[in-house]
Amino acid sequence: MLKMILFEGGIKGVSNEVLTTSKDRHRRLHISLVCPIIWLSMKAELITSGTELLLGEVADINTSYIAGQLAALGIDLYYCSTVGDNFERFSLVLRQALGRSDLIIITGGLGPTQGDITREVVAALLGEPMTIDPALKQELTTFFKGRGIEMPDNNLKQATLIPSAVALHNVAGTAPGWWVEKDGRVIVILPGPPGEMQAMWQNAVLPRLKARSGAIILSRTLKTWGLSEARVDLLVAPFLKSANPTLALYAKADGINLRITAKTTTRPAAVAVLSRREKDIREILDKYIWGADADTLEGIVGGLLRQKKLTVAVAETFTGGLLACAFCALKTRFKGGIVLP
Repeated sequence: MLKMILFEGGIKGVSNEVLTTSKDRHRRLHISLVCPIIWLSMKAELITSGTELLLGEVADINTSYIAGQLAALGIDLYYCSTVGDNFERFSLVLRQALGRSDLIIITGGLGPTQGDITREVVAALLGEPMTIDPALKQELTTFFKGRGIEMPDNNLKQATLIPSAVALHNVAGTAPGWWVEKDGRVIVILPGPPGEMQAMWQNAVLPRLKARSGAIILSRTLKTWGLSEARVDLLVAPFLKSANPTLALYAKADGINLRITAKTTTRPAAVAVLSRREKDIREILDKYIWGADADTLEGIVGGLLRQKKLTVAVAETFTGGLLACAFCALKTRFKGGIVLP
């Protein structure tokens, strides 16, 4: 369930809603247009649209970017879906998202072609008409005129809005995004091209979400070597069922990684939770832990070489020079190597 707290002050663009505080679930509060809503617990869902994604013609960069951004805000991302440019299937996916999530983020489908159907799907599902916004139309006209290009009529669909939507300015392209609030849900529609999407996220979406999110999520990854994934799982079993902080295992090329994730209302509190759980794990696996977070094996070796004032040279076969390539980052500590077939 969505929990919210009301704060005095204001941010522009927040719709008038009737909410219930967590302390008094039955007392109804009518909020003015300038009173921000702070989410303490929220389920987010991401929908990436475009048949090109399903065909493997375009790599999905947007999902990993937005997932990381939401985690930093303390917003839980529960579901990710990819849907093609089909009105019926897109509507089915969005309807399901509206039934289970508080924040729905959609990327793609904001272009001027007949295959760009994101606006139409959202408008139809919410039962709201799309109309051309004069200010957006003027922006598009100015954009094309400044480049000496006649604007095609189908570009006008990029100037449309529905009554519950606020336009999000696109500094890198012609397709504005939408910020939609209705029935206690927020739908954010962003362009598909990663450059446009990320710029709009940073300029228009992130400030709004920061003003509403009341939680912080931090993670720390411990890296081990010398134990199988199954053995690590047995050794840390008491911590795997913890709800906060959570603990997850991943088999990577550099060993078995353990990711600890804490969610609290402040950064210092999250750091404290992570530190306590890291201490617990190190007491069990300390001699197998070689690094954390962004540490690399070659970086750790380089640090030891510098500490002991030693250098290294390699001779390798069947590797194609992978070891020498890794050690090139050590610079003065690496004297060279021989690579044999």
